[in-house]
This record gives sequence, structure tokens and C-alpha cells, in this order.
Amino acid sequence: MIRPAPLFGLATLVLFVSACSGGDPTRERPSSTSESIVGGVDDTGAAAHNNVVMLGIAGGGYCTGSLIAPKLVLTARHCVAPNLTPQGIGCDINGNSTNGDHIGNNYAASSIKVYTGTKPAFWGTPVAVGTQLFTLPTKNLCNSDIALIVLNTPITSATPMKIRLTSPPVIGELATAVGYGSINDSPQGQGVGTRRRRANVPVVSVGKDWNQNLGDAELAAGQAICSGDSGGPLISAGGAVIGIASRGAKCTDPNENPKYARVDYQKALIDQAFAAAGASPLLETGSGTPITPKATGEAPCKTGAECSSFLCAAGGYCTDFCSASSCPTGMVCQDVSFPMFTKPVPACVPLGGGTACEQCRNTECVNVVSDCIADASCKAVLACADACADAACIAACKATNAAGADAYDSVAYCACNSSCAAPCASHCSAGTGGAGGAAGGGGAAGAGATGAGGGAPGGTTGSGGAGTGAATGTGGNSKGTSDSSGGCSVPRRGSSSNGFSLALAALALAVARRRRTA
Repeated sequence: MIRPAPLFGLATLVLFVSACSGGDPTRERPSSTSESIVGGVDDTGAAAHNNVVMLGIAGGGYCTGSLIAPKLVLTARHCVAPNLTPQGIGCDINGNSTNGDHIGNNYAASSIKVYTGTKPAFWGTPVAVGTQLFTLPTKNLCNSDIALIVLNTPITSATPMKIRLTSPPVIGELATAVGYGSINDSPQGQGVGTRRRRANVPVVSVGKDWNQNLGDAELAAGQAICSGDSGGPLISAGGAVIGIASRGAKCTDPNENPKYARVDYQKALIDQAFAAAGASPLLETGSGTPITPKATGEAPCKTGAECSSFLCAAGGYCTDFCSASSCPTGMVCQDVSFPMFTKPVPACVPLGGGTACEQCRNTECVNVVSDCIADASCKAVLACADACADAACIAACKATNAAGADAYDSVAYCACNSSCAAPCASHCSAGTGGAGGAAGGGGAAGAGATGAGGGAPGGTTGSGGAGTGAATGTGGNSKGTSDSSGGCSVPRRGSSSNGFSLALAALALAVARRRRTA
């Protein structure tokens, strides 16, 4: 049974699919003959994968495996060892465990039994049993969910499957998933024990990826697998194993992207197992090349593996976790929502630039613009003021969002005192100059009132007697005859930090929970 896991830190927990404790495969359900490996068909006929086998595991569970030599089966590591974290495993995208060991010591190889056929007689005599296991020297399943079983006797009823060892899977390539697992999320394991296949399953991502919570040695694919399919192959169009079913979430969710261990990443371990089995692999060369990652701000991307930061925004551009001043030119650090995180996180987003004024000030005044856009009230004033043509309109924008008025004034001041004055003229002509103090005949200087609006500072000091100012200066950028400042006199705010440390962000966001399928 797959249950929702509690949230942990900033990351969304995704349930771990482990098919080793699925339902009794001998109990056939009435609907199982018409349904399949979540959207597939029974694996029979000319296209049948007779080299995909069922594994009986210690304790009564079962998994799926691939016969890759007469005496060698490829499967998942969690199929050959007891689970130590039934509440879920924690991984970061670097392949590190965040909650200790995930599995115990391997089962005895001789306790693992192999059955063949579309509907194996699971209660009967196996066609072979294990004699030796090859696994990575870790009890952490992150980046390591692979095992190879050397058999006591060769299986000659099926031709071994090819494997792709020398090139990576390619994002977008279509593959076939095969396994003996359930057809839905039923806690009874509905349909288990019948081998099924689903064709045209896309490879969604390959390698390190925040969007899919993948490590280097993993790939994500389209919906296909369920409880009981763990250890089963993802098969290329050329008939080679490119991935080993590892984990997933709700089987019947069409947006689910199950995770597979990459075969090409574990070439050294696989070569050792072939040597012990006295065989050589049947290789598919493949034509895949490593991804050339895009820099932050570049597009397009569909998933994090396509980005140097391993993070792709919903807008289809590469982004990165950030602090207030860490984004590249033309981007600003803002809180952004991602499906895989439980709350918004600071990430770089484009500043925009639909008008000449926006384009100019995003370059000339990037710090104050970034500060403004990060402040909801200032952002509202700025958006409102960009549509204005006179001072009264801008004053109304500021009055409506008073909390952002000062920050907006910083943007206007910078723009009006830079090369952006012409394209941003509507902002710069909005203020009124200071009231001009008329020169007196002697004594104190004339006193002037403070101008309002968005113009540049104006006003000079009157000189002479004790006369009082009377004339009013006009235009926010023109000089009055007063000692007061114009309405755009608010000094530029320094760039503020939102306190989000990039190093701490990577640590906090790295936690993603997975749970083994029941």
C-alpha cells in the first residue's frame, strides 16, 4: 500500500516504489487480464520479453529482473536486501543519504529464486537460484539501486537482453517498461504476478536534477511502473536495458515520473558480474551524448538536468537558488514556487523589459529595481506607474500602495538621473520642483517648500534679506529657486539581503523523501 508521507524540510516527499513486498502473485484478480502495468498490455505474443523474469525474494516478496546473460540477472538493490527505513528514504541530488542507512546486509544469494514466463508458477520450482550477488559497497540507495545476481544454472529458454553501457540515455527517447507489478494503487496488489509491458514511455530526465530529484546515476521516465515492477527494465527502441526500475509515487498519477537506476553509469560493477558469470554483455552502442547544460537565464529547458544549476523554472528557463545579489544581469532574486518543494524558495527570475524604460532601468538601476520587485507593495506601485502619463496618476499609484512608495521613489530617482531619463520621462516629469524662495533684501535666505512627485532634486538657495518665497518651480527635473529638494530626493536604498544563504539553501532543499512501494 502506498501512503502519503509527511513533509520534511523544504522538499516534497515522494514515495519510494519497492516491489519486493507486493501481494501474492498467485491470486489472480478478475480485472487483471484486461488491465496492465499502469497503462500497458499483457506481455505476450511476438513482442513478448521472455528475458524479463520474476524474482522470489527472502520473506515472500518478489521483484522483476532482466536476464542479461544465461547465468546473470540485473535488478534493483532494494530487491536483494531488507529495508531499514519503512517511513521513507532521504536523498539529495548528490546521491547522499539524509537519514542514514536505507537497507541492511544483502540476503543470501541462494534465497533469491528466478521464475520465467508471462504468469510464473510462483509457488513452484524456480528455474534457477542465486549463487553470488554484486552490489555497490553502500547501504544508501541514492544513486546506488542496482544489483546483479549470478545464477546456479543457465537459463536457456530466452535470449539474454542487450544492455547500453557506453552512452547515456537521451532525454525524449521512447522506451518500453516491463514488469510483474500491480496495475493500480490497490493495497491488495491487484494484477501482480503477470508480466506486462508499456511502450512509448518517454525518458524525461537524465542525471542530476532538482526538478526530478535525481542523482547523477539516475533517470526519470514517464508513468509506467507500480508495486512489483521494481528491478524491471526500461528498454530502448533497440531492445537494450537503459534503466532499472527504482522508485516512484502514486502509480495511477499520469504526471508521475518514476525513477530508474542508469545502467551506463554502473559499467564497472556490471563488468565484474559478467566476469563472474563467465559471459560477455550484448551491447547496444547507442548514440546519446552528455547534456550540454545551459547557464542561469538561458532557455529553453524542461527539466533541471538541462541546466548548469540543475533547476529549470516553470517558464522554461534555467534558474538557480539565490540571495539578493547573486543573480546574473537581467534577473532578480524572488521567492518562486516549484512543485517539488513544499514552499516558495528564492530563485532567479527575469526582470522583464517590455518597454524601453524597463529595459534601460533594469540595466542602469538593477539594484534598486531588484529591491523594488522583491517588495510586493513597491512592485505594485511600479507596475501602476509604468502605465501613467502624468504626476497625478503616479501619486495615486503611490497612495494606493503607500508601503512601497519610498522604494518606488528610489527607482524613479535612479532612472531620472541616468541615461534612462528620456525613455522613463513619464516618471521623471511627475514631480514638482521646490517652491522658489525670493531673494530678500538682506539677512536670512528665502524659505522654500518641499516639492512632491518623482522629479530630480531642484532648488538653489536664495540670498539677501528676509523676504519669503513665493514663486513655484515647475517640472521635477528643473531647478527652482529654493533650498528644498524635489520629490525624487529619496536616496537609493542599498541592496538588501533576504538572508537566504546559497550554501544553506542547497543543503535544505536537498532533502527529498522516497518510500518503498509495499
